[in-house]
This record gives sequence, C-alpha cells and structure tokens, in this order.
Amino acid sequence: MSAMRRILLLAATAMLAAPAAGAWEQSGSVTTPNGTWTGSRSTGCADGTCSRSGSVTGPQGQAAARQRQVTRMAPGQWSGTRSASGLGGRAYSRSWTRSR
Repeated sequence: MSAMRRILLLAATAMLAAPAAGAWEQSGSVTTPNGTWTGSRSTGCADGTCSRSGSVTGPQGQAAARQRQVTRMAPGQWSGTRSASGLGGRAYSRSWTRSR
C-alpha cells in the first residue's frame, strides 16, 4: 500500500469514529510529515430517506468523496444510490432496489 493511501486511510479512519444517533456532521484534520489532511462527513434521515456523505482532502489538493442514500419505498421495499470519487479522477455510481 502506498504511503499516500495509508495517509488517506488514516485520515478517513480518524474521522469515521463511532457514529452518533440522528442527524450529525463531523470534521477534522490529521497532520503528518507530508502535510495536513482534512475531512468531513455527515448523515441524516427524513421522510423515509437516509443519506450519508464524506470527503477527505490532502495537502496537495488530492480529494476523495463518497455519498450514499437509501429510501424506503414501501414496507419491505428499498432503493438506494451510492457514488464515490477518488484520487486520480476515478469515480463510480450505482443504483439498486431491494424487496423482501
């Protein structure tokens, strides 16, 4: 694992400590010999939809972000989306539905 990925993982882990109940936001930073990484995350639920997002930015402007959303369509039916972007311009997006 490259040093940059280790730093990114360390920064993300530091900010992704145990979540609180309900809607919330967090932000923080980690300073390493290579510079300071900053990040934030938030989550919340309203009207049957829960969303969650987070991002990390490195000392040279490197950035990674992700978003997730889940919606209860009816009892036992759910739909959601997830997307992420990362270092090197890589990105993905995916939608899904589930029924019980």
